[in-house]
Amino acid sequence: MPKAKHRITADGRCKRERGDAEAQADAVSSWRCQKCSFVNDDDLPFCEMCQEPREGESREAEEGSEDDAADWFCSKCSFKNTGLLPYCELCENARSSSSSAQEVHACPLCSFENASSRTACAMCSTPLPSVPASTGAPAPSGSGAGSSDRADPADPSPPAPETAPAFTEEERRLLTSMGWNDEDDDEEGGLEEWEIDAAQESLIGRLQAEGDRETLRDRARREFDAWKSGERWDQLWVPGALILGVIVGVFMPAEAGWGNRISEMLGWTYFFAWSVSFYPQVVLNFRRKSVAGLSLDYQILNAFGFGCYFLFNAMFFYDSGIRAAYREEHDNQDSGVRLNDVIFAGHAFCITLLTLLQICIYWDYPPLRHQERIFRRAVIGSLSLVGLGASILAIYLGSLSGCCSKWLTFLSTLAEVKVIISVVKYCPQVWLNYQRKSTVGWTIYNVLLDFTGGLLSVAQLLLDSWLTDDWSKVSGDPAKLMLGNVSVFFDIIFMVQHYCLYPQGAQRCCEISDSSEA
Repeated sequence: MPKAKHRITADGRCKRERGDAEAQADAVSSWRCQKCSFVNDDDLPFCEMCQEPREGESREAEEGSEDDAADWFCSKCSFKNTGLLPYCELCENARSSSSSAQEVHACPLCSFENASSRTACAMCSTPLPSVPASTGAPAPSGSGAGSSDRADPADPSPPAPETAPAFTEEERRLLTSMGWNDEDDDEEGGLEEWEIDAAQESLIGRLQAEGDRETLRDRARREFDAWKSGERWDQLWVPGALILGVIVGVFMPAEAGWGNRISEMLGWTYFFAWSVSFYPQVVLNFRRKSVAGLSLDYQILNAFGFGCYFLFNAMFFYDSGIRAAYREEHDNQDSGVRLNDVIFAGHAFCITLLTLLQICIYWDYPPLRHQERIFRRAVIGSLSLVGLGASILAIYLGSLSGCCSKWLTFLSTLAEVKVIISVVKYCPQVWLNYQRKSTVGWTIYNVLLDFTGGLLSVAQLLLDSWLTDDWSKVSGDPAKLMLGNVSVFFDIIFMVQHYCLYPQGAQRCCEISDSSEA
């Protein structure tokens, strides 16, 4: 298959150049109007532009009028004019005798046809590639009277084959953007027709794929619409948890007396409030398909703390030896750990792990700053050391017999670790809200339920101590007391951030996204 020569147009497409045979056929099959110089089709009996009859027309292919009818380039602005015009259409400069027919030299960037003598485009100043000798440049004349422009007929050597001009850097850039590979081209240069079609189809496919991608503005709009549509259902989280806790507390068995019944209701109500408080964040992450606004450090600390708290409650509730050791140290009084405490701690640990899994799936956090990377490493390193030390100590205590008092000390230490983590874990989330000047991504219903559960947890602990006249339960279960107080304190900070400092965080998020997209 013969190679076709092409040039790059201004819109980045490859255009096949017409050969000499095609150009000659077009010249023969057309005629020029002597009145307006418009080139008409050979079949028309009158001028298509000025309606002048064809009488007296002159064909472009006739040799007698070839010089007058040929297109010429203005010596001042290099504009290509119609052959019969005595002045330049662009700058009105008079046609000089040197403005004869010249070879067209198309700009590879804007496709403007320049005179072959120019080295830069007259329209866009792009450097023009050099014209090879095979395109029609005159051959150098030899010295002596016998020199001639024509080849010696006696010379048996065949004429040199015509080579296609090499691509310029701009042409290669445009071809590469359409999917053309420089290694696929052969030594002669040029492209096959199927190569051009494949390159253009590849470019169109990539542009369509980029157009289907969700922009930052569309994503912000989608997240904001999802947030607004879910507000109506999210308002049922707090009353639903309270009603469910009261119903379960009324029908669950309890010791005789109204105080014990109220204590049972308070216990199950705070259990449902704290347990349900994890679900608004999970639902919000799933709805937004994003975890932006949720602190990863907070979730890591939360998971480790609830693991310690679950181990403390489970061992106190199910191990009779540890309960006996507790009674010996507290004047034969049982601990304040209830079944709902064990279920709550285990459920909280599992749902926190689920939230960490969502973070891995929807990961869209921005790159960390230097200080944030140091804090992240400090958190992970500290928790790793504490977890390793606790595991080694638990294995050692498990190998001993009759050491319930030591297990009691070990579990009390885990409870204190949970309290320390509870004091620290909220700080990354508070700082993240302050940096973003928004609480978008951190659901307020998580805060409201946590605040309700903290108040009811402390209330149940104080009520049990008052009913039994044993205030050692407060000191004997420091984790439960400190958890309630710490959660209430930080929940107040979160409510101030959401309702007072950054009340229009969601709307501002959309505005920022609009401005950044623009």
